Amino acid sequence: MKFPRPKLPRTADDWRELAPVLLLVAFVGLLAWVYSPAFGGEVCGDDNTFHFADAVRMRQALGDHDWDFWSPMSNNGYALGYYYQFIPSFLPALGSWITGGSILWWFQLGVFLPFVLAPLATYRGVRMMGATPWQALGAAIAVSMFTGNSKWGGGSEGTFWVGLYTQGWALSVFPLALGHGMRWIREGKSLGSAAFWSVFVGLCHPVAGVAIGIALFAGECARWLGFGWRAIWPFIEGPKRRDVRLAITAVVAGAILWLVYKYWLDLFVLIPMGRWQWLALTIALFALIESILHLLREDVAAFWSTPPPAYDGPRPTTTFIRLVMLGVLLIIGSAPAWLPVFVDYVGYGGFPHRVAGEEGWHMVDLKDAIGGHLLDHDRALGVLTLGLPLVALFARAIWLRTLWAASILYFALMELGPYIPKGRDDNFPAVRVLGAMQVCLALAIGAGFVVVVSETRKAIAKRSHELWLRELLGAIGGIFVFALVFSGAQVIHTRVRSAWDFPDFHREELDDLWPVMARQTQGRQQVRAGAEAHWSNLLPYAYAGRPAMLQMGGAALQSSPTYVYQWEQQDIERSAYIYDAPYVLLKTEKENEVPGGVVIGQTDHYELKMFDAPGLIVPVHVVGVLPPGRWPARDEGVKWIKGDQPMKDETYAFDGYGVESAPPQGIVIAYSWQPSPGDAPDYTAELEASAPTTFELKISWHPRWEATLDGKPIKLGRVLPDFLAVDVPKGRHHLELRFHRPLWAWLVWFLWPAVAIAGWRVTSRGRAASA
Repeated sequence: MKFPRPKLPRTADDWRELAPVLLLVAFVGLLAWVYSPAFGGEVCGDDNTFHFADAVRMRQALGDHDWDFWSPMSNNGYALGYYYQFIPSFLPALGSWITGGSILWWFQLGVFLPFVLAPLATYRGVRMMGATPWQALGAAIAVSMFTGNSKWGGGSEGTFWVGLYTQGWALSVFPLALGHGMRWIREGKSLGSAAFWSVFVGLCHPVAGVAIGIALFAGECARWLGFGWRAIWPFIEGPKRRDVRLAITAVVAGAILWLVYKYWLDLFVLIPMGRWQWLALTIALFALIESILHLLREDVAAFWSTPPPAYDGPRPTTTFIRLVMLGVLLIIGSAPAWLPVFVDYVGYGGFPHRVAGEEGWHMVDLKDAIGGHLLDHDRALGVLTLGLPLVALFARAIWLRTLWAASILYFALMELGPYIPKGRDDNFPAVRVLGAMQVCLALAIGAGFVVVVSETRKAIAKRSHELWLRELLGAIGGIFVFALVFSGAQVIHTRVRSAWDFPDFHREELDDLWPVMARQTQGRQQVRAGAEAHWSNLLPYAYAGRPAMLQMGGAALQSSPTYVYQWEQQDIERSAYIYDAPYVLLKTEKENEVPGGVVIGQTDHYELKMFDAPGLIVPVHVVGVLPPGRWPARDEGVKWIKGDQPMKDETYAFDGYGVESAPPQGIVIAYSWQPSPGDAPDYTAELEASAPTTFELKISWHPRWEATLDGKPIKLGRVLPDFLAVDVPKGRHHLELRFHRPLWAWLVWFLWPAVAIAGWRVTSRGRAASA
C-alpha cells in the first residue's frame, strides 16, 4: 500500500506560512525545559500536594475496583470528586493504573503537560477567532510568558505558589474553548468543539468555566453596544474635537513613556554600562521613535480621521440565540459538577473560611497592576505591560473586542468583589477570575502587538526609500519578543520547585518516618510547631497511609462539612481527642511548644508524638437537638466546639437526624477499616451496650453512607461536629458501614460527550442545509 508523499514547501510563500508553526514547535520545546523541574520531586504549592494525595487514593481505588471513591485522607474523610475538580487528579491516577507506573511521575506529568501544551491550544484557539498565523503565534508566546504577583493568578504563580493545579489545567485550554465559542457565535460553526472544550474547562475549575461564559457574553455585548472606537467616535470626530484627540494621545503617550522610563531604570541597574553610554542609547531610542512617527504622520492622521469599520457579522438576534444555545449545552454538560451539589447539598462543605485576598481587589492593587505586577512581575523589562496601551490604542481587529471586553468585566468583578455580599458558602470568590483576565490580556497583547508591527511596516513600505526602517522596526519587534521569552523563561523556571529544593524542609528525613507512621494503629495526624507544610501534612498519607486531620484546600475543604469546626478550634490535645488525631509531627527545635505526648519517632529535625485519643468510634451523650436550618445549626456548632462539652463526649444531634439520648452505657470491643472495600463494608465494629446507647463515628457526614446493624439496615444519625452516629439497643451488635456512590453520579458524566455530539449534529445539519 502506497501512502501519498507529504507536500514540502517549495516557494518563499510556503516557507512563510510554515514558519509560525515551526517557531511554535520550537517554543514548546523551550517550555519543556522551563517546566522540567516539575519532575524533581513533590511539586511546590499547597494544593498540588492535596491533589497528589487525591490521585494516590484514586489510583488505589482503581486498582481495587472500588468505584465509590471515598477518601479518608483528611478532614475526617470525604467523597472524592463528588462535586467538582475531578478530572485533573483522576487522569494521572488512570495513567498510573493502566501502565503500572509511578503515581508521583504521572502526577508530575499532570503538572507539566498543561503548561507545555498550552501554546498549541492557544494557537488553535486564536486562529479560530480569526487571527493570522503570526498573530496566533504572538498570542501563544505571550500567554505562556506572563508572570504575575498573585497566588490566585494564572500561569506559574498560581500553580507553584499556592498550588492551583486544576486552574492550570483549565486555563491551558481556555483560549481554545474561547476561540471555538467565538467562532460558533459569529460564524455558526464549531458548536460541538465549543461545547466540549468549554465543559472541560468548567469541569477542571468551575470559576474558569464561568469565566468562559462571561467572556463570550461580554464580547457580544461589546458588539451590540458598539464597544471600542465606534462607541466613542461621535465624541472625537470632526475638526472641533481635535483637542480631545490630542488629549487622548497625550494620556496614552504619557503612560507609555512612564513605563519605558520605569523599566529603562531597571535595565540600567542590571546591565553594566556607563552613564554616558546609557544616555546615548536613550537618545538614539527616542530619535528612532520620532523618526517612525514622522514617517507615519499621514497614517496617524488617517487613523484619527477614519471611523472604525462596522462589524459585518450576523444580526444581534442570531448571535444571541447562538449564545443561549451554547450556554444551555454548557449547563447540561457540566452537570457532573453542579448536580451532586443540588441533590446532596446536605453533605456539601462549601467555603466557610475565606483566605486573605480571595475576596477580590481593592483600588490600591491597581497601582501594582499598572506597574507591571499583573503581567511582568520579577522581570526587568515589562514587555507585556509596555505593549498594553500601545496595542489597546492602535491594534484594530474584530476579535480583539471580545478579549478587551472580557478583561474589563473581569477587572470590574475583582474590584467590586470586596463590596459584593457573599453567601455563607462563598462559592464564587471574585479574585478567581484573575487568571482568566491575565490570559485574555496576554492574548490581546501578544496578537495585537503583531497587528501593530505588521501594519506599521506596511505603512513604511509605501515609501520605498525607507525600507531599511521597516526592517529595523521588524528587528525591534523581534528583540522585544526575545526579551519577553528570555526573561519569562528564566523567571518561570525558578518558580518550578519541589520539596527537595528547600533544605530547611529536610525532605529526606520524612522517608525515615514513613515506616513508623505506617506501624501505628488507626488515627489521624496533625502537623505543628514548625512542621506546618503541605508536604508534611499529606505526604504521610501518600506514602504511609496516615490520614491528615486538617486540609485547608482542594476537594476536602468543599466536600467535608467538618472543616468549618476544625478551623475554629485547633488546640493540639483537644483536636487529638475530638477528631481521633493522636499523632503530632513537629520540628525538634520547637518541641517546647508541644508539651506532653509520647515520642514514638524521631530524626535530626523531626519528632512524631502520640497523644491520648478515644478512638474512631466512641459512645456519646446526645444532650439536645440543634435548631433547624443549615446556618443556625452551624452557628451553634461553632459555639459548641469551643466549649467543654466535646471533651466530655456530650454532643448535639442535627434536626431530623437524632434525638436527645440517655448517658451512654456501652463500649467498643473492636473495629476495622478497609481502604478500598469494593462491595465489602468500609468500616466494621463490634459494639456492646448495657442500655440503649448512641455511638459516634468520627467520620465526616455524607447522605450516601449506608449502615447495617446485625445485618439489618438502620438509619444513620448526624451529630456535631458533622459526624456519623448510630443508636444501638441493649446487647452485643455487629455494625457495618459503607459509603455508596449512586450510579447516576457516574452516568451523569456521559452528558459531557453527549452535548459535544449534539453540537456537532447541529452544525453538520446547518452545513448540509446551506449546501
